[in-house]
Amino acid sequence: MKSLELRRLCEGLLVRRHEQWLKQWYGKPLADIESGSSLTDLLREQHFCNYIVWGYEDHARRRDVPASHTVKIKRGIDKWNQRRNDMMERLDLHTLAAIGKRISPSAALHSESFGIMLDRLSIISLKLRHMRINASRRDDAALAAECARRCTILEEQRSDLLSCLRDLLDDVVAGRRRVKVYYQLKQYNDRRLNPHLRGAACGCNKK
Repeated sequence: MKSLELRRLCEGLLVRRHEQWLKQWYGKPLADIESGSSLTDLLREQHFCNYIVWGYEDHARRRDVPASHTVKIKRGIDKWNQRRNDMMERLDLHTLAAIGKRISPSAALHSESFGIMLDRLSIISLKLRHMRINASRRDDAALAAECARRCTILEEQRSDLLSCLRDLLDDVVAGRRRVKVYYQLKQYNDRRLNPHLRGAACGCNKK
């Protein structure tokens, strides 16, 4: 059953894929990847968006570069964050379509969607990769020990979140809970909705 594909991934394969993809991309950086329609394609693209945003966010904190560089980085973050939000919606739609008519309209509504939970898992995998690197540092033993403790916390959080996602999938399939597509409806990249993108024409810069 298609509805069980994500459930099987949550038994451990999703975590391994997250980590394998990061190893691949950090070993051989890519500017972009192709979109696809399968569950694996969607999960990979979502993870890639977070991988790109992570790099941009690190660069955005630099103080030794001109402001023009920071502006360029910020626009990159906006672009990839928009795509990341789109991926959450696409994963919601894909998963709900797979579950189909087994969703009970009278079941209790769960506030967090599948796509959002999958996004959180992706980000935890990124945090863990970078925290593990710092936990293995030899130049600062105290920092390495602190990062090792943080890795333990992140591992527990990822395990908890996977368990919650498995339980939610089981409950939705059984008709005990239901979820909806959580549409992000971001406005900042839409010229029609963000007056600052229209500039002087809308009078938003007037005092």
